[in-house]
Amino acid sequence: DEVALSCTHFTLPPIASRQMCLYLVLAIAALIVSSEAHSQCVDADCTAVSCPDHSGVIAAALRPRWVAVGSVVAMDRVNQDPRTLMQSTASTGEQLNAADINFDWQLGFDVSLTRRAWDDTAFEVRYLDLGQLDGNVLIPVTNSQVEIITDPPVFVPNVQGIAARFTTDFFSFETNYYYPAYDFLDVLIGFRYVSFDDDIFALLDAAPDTVQMVSSTSNEMYGCQIGAVTRPCRPALGCLWLSAYAKTGLYGNDAQNRGVIDTGLSRLAVNDSADDTSFMGEFGATSRTPIGNRISIFASYSLIWLESVAIASEQIAVSDYFNGVGSTSRGNAVFYGATAGVELRF
Repeated sequence: DEVALSCTHFTLPPIASRQMCLYLVLAIAALIVSSEAHSQCVDADCTAVSCPDHSGVIAAALRPRWVAVGSVVAMDRVNQDPRTLMQSTASTGEQLNAADINFDWQLGFDVSLTRRAWDDTAFEVRYLDLGQLDGNVLIPVTNSQVEIITDPPVFVPNVQGIAARFTTDFFSFETNYYYPAYDFLDVLIGFRYVSFDDDIFALLDAAPDTVQMVSSTSNEMYGCQIGAVTRPCRPALGCLWLSAYAKTGLYGNDAQNRGVIDTGLSRLAVNDSADDTSFMGEFGATSRTPIGNRISIFASYSLIWLESVAIASEQIAVSDYFNGVGSTSRGNAVFYGATAGVELRF
């Protein structure tokens, strides 16, 4: 008979800082979908034992078929590559660089529902929302003319200061089919939709009017992904079940670049497409602890990598605001962070 997994006493180490938390979880090196661990035959001390064939059949018939996961995600984004966006014509000094804008950590959520069949294949639906990440910077300028590095450039005289804000939004919906390639490994194939928006808002305090500049991009990505998920056969550290996953896919990307420079007296705009084939990879590691027959808690570390997407900071240099054209989808974005959540089995 299947023996329920239960650990009634455990302690979590104190975490001094968010950074230490990330390093600790990363060092544990294993993430999501250890939901199948409860299906193994284990004794009350969380020690795996071998099972006769008939016991495995009984356990397969009795174990939970649905797995629901809900978690809170704390994500940050790697800073942009260095790229001059504005400079002073008087001293040819750089005023605004894309790398100057540091993003703040943002809370999001990740929910999924998985149905596992008797033959250990499974079907999953998942929604991931990282929320809106923001970065802000204030730059003092001493009454000089500023060149916005567009193509051709736009000049703004008598600038006293620059305030810039960088925002980025990411969410995705995916459906996946899992097939048990080995006892310890599932492979997956699925469909995924990704929405990734990137925006720069800048105010140039110039006499007599404030000049506003907006560079806004959107990426609507549709495509297929493949991947693999480990399934542990026994706990690695006491009652910690460790696992890892990797997903990669190619996506058709409906990318758009929209920009505005508004001087108060005139308004220049650009609106162009940058359709491309984009790449996305997602990698993660998790440690999971059961706290009852049907519930576990987990902590994880994950990384999301986007390639060949439209990035706001890269649109400025290729945008012709006088003719309203210009776009590129040669950029990349990397998100990283930690997750903590609850898994229910029924």
